[in-house]
Amino acid sequence: MQPCVPAPRGIVEEGAIRKAAECATDDRSAPEQLKLRQRSDLAEAEKQLDAAWSVLANAKGYGPEHPRTQDVVDSYIDLYRAWSKPDRLAQWQARKSTAQAPSG
Repeated sequence: MQPCVPAPRGIVEEGAIRKAAECATDDRSAPEQLKLRQRSDLAEAEKQLDAAWSVLANAKGYGPEHPRTQDVVDSYIDLYRAWSKPDRLAQWQARKSTAQAPSG
């Protein structure tokens, strides 16, 4: 079951009545529901980063050391830090390029 965090005002999605009924009978507290929503959002962010990494790390003219690809590495680091996943955080920190961008 998806967490029952209200949608922004003015947004009505298909199945809203069913979702409202589920929320009315959901016995989880609002903070518990918010935590579930945040985990779901982090999982979706991970999927998006996986797709970006796959494309950029293997694309001609890019590769793992390219600055754009390293932006993805930075995003993974931020994600796993926020998600409290130290093992995955360490894996992506190890992929961080030590090359410095030219200054000036």
